[in-house]
Amino acid sequence: MIGFAALGVGYSVFALSMGVALGYLSYECSKRLHSQALDRVLHVPVCISTNLPKLRANHPKEMSFFDTTSQGKILSVFGKDVNVNDSSLPDSIRMFIFTISSVITSVVSITILEYYFVVIATTVLIFYWCLAAFYRPSAHELKRIEFDLRSLLYSRLSQSLTRLATIRAYGKVDYFLKDNEYHIDLQNRALLLTCTGVMSVVGVHGISPSGIGLVLLALTGLVQTMGMMTKQSAEVENHMDSVERLLQYTSDGDIPQEKPYVLIDNAPPKSWPNHGAIEFRDLVMNYRPGLPPVLRGVCLNVRGGEKIGVVGRTGAGKSSLMAALFRIIELTSGSILIDGLDISQMGLSALRSKIGIIPQEAGIFSGTIRSNIDPFDEYDDATLHDALRRSHLLGQSTSSLSLDSPITAEGGNLSIGQRSLLSLARALVKQSKILVLDEATASVDLETDSKIQMTIKTEFADRTLLCIAHRLRTIINYDRIVVMDQGQIVEVGTPLELYLEESSMFRSMCDQSGIDAQEIARSRGGV
Repeated sequence: MIGFAALGVGYSVFALSMGVALGYLSYECSKRLHSQALDRVLHVPVCISTNLPKLRANHPKEMSFFDTTSQGKILSVFGKDVNVNDSSLPDSIRMFIFTISSVITSVVSITILEYYFVVIATTVLIFYWCLAAFYRPSAHELKRIEFDLRSLLYSRLSQSLTRLATIRAYGKVDYFLKDNEYHIDLQNRALLLTCTGVMSVVGVHGISPSGIGLVLLALTGLVQTMGMMTKQSAEVENHMDSVERLLQYTSDGDIPQEKPYVLIDNAPPKSWPNHGAIEFRDLVMNYRPGLPPVLRGVCLNVRGGEKIGVVGRTGAGKSSLMAALFRIIELTSGSILIDGLDISQMGLSALRSKIGIIPQEAGIFSGTIRSNIDPFDEYDDATLHDALRRSHLLGQSTSSLSLDSPITAEGGNLSIGQRSLLSLARALVKQSKILVLDEATASVDLETDSKIQMTIKTEFADRTLLCIAHRLRTIINYDRIVVMDQGQIVEVGTPLELYLEESSMFRSMCDQSGIDAQEIARSRGGV
């Protein structure tokens, strides 16, 4: 009795110790894997290609990570796989260890009493080892197929949710409903077949109650435990696929990374930039090695506080110039200086935190207005209210909005104009010395456009402004106009100077927009 009691106490202590240790180690490993994978994905360089299908066809190895990896696959890795690491994998490992312990305990106990049982146990173990050799590859392949189907389903659902307005506008709601139902059926067909098989077996008649009892009795005991051990070993191996996919996101060679975000030795002064002067020196940039350059020897000096409008046809290099300023794409050659400091020598965080931007498509996150304009809680309520007022978000038509007003994913409960005004409020709160407008008013109505232009005129009078213009009337009162074509600056001058040159590209653009010299001259009292 003492021996059995000691065995029971020892097993209990072992089970408790193993559970605590396994829980702690699983938590730490899962947290570290998730943090490393997320950090590397967030720091992947972005490919900004104006001809993505051609790039995909001719240069598949030069594609960006986000061009070759679907959104559904990324969501599946950070959703399902992380959940497996958090819950399923630790439980499978625990059950696997318990079943091994149970098998060893049973075999040792029986062998002590009947030594010849070791022969039987060895035979059964060999049988289950062979069974596992057939089971594990099949289970592994089924798990891989399930992951591929789940990634495809997530990708389809995500695309449909983010493009609801376009789907409804083209009257394709029924088509996308059927498409999503088809992919849901693909995901669930294995489950349906399993349920059908179970119902077929259960529905078979002719087995007596005593026969059923005999079958149940035969499935218990050591055989059941060894079967569980085989299953758990396969589950552990299958769940390790999730760990493997996360490790692919954390390894150095699989996902390219941007330059360092923080360089303590080359950090600029806290007051930098003081004036906002920008100097572009002979910029050459391409998106991938071996591809033609998108910027070709761009040279431009921007004085502090100067307002520069950048125009040109699609693919002329306007957005590429701004991508170079933010170091979204690193230069092949040349340099950019802000107040005399080479931006390539400083950390990305120090650079990007000092430049404000109002993009064409505002990045809106679910939460509140407060969390969107001040995500790091750096400013008081008075400053935030003042920014909302100056950006015209707290006007007559939006009087119900406040700092704590909820915002749905991607700003779904805000109009396009309100999203642009929210981006403007961010810039007002940040008070950056340099502000970039990347066709910020291309998608808004004329009323919102006039509000944004009026705010820029009054609130950013002493700031350096670089504006990629879609509507020429928004920039004809700027200090200078830069006209780009095929990655080069072909014209630079005041709006009136360029207009008076009858052969200039800017004159041609103005004629197409119905802008004449008198309108340009009248606008010079603007920004």
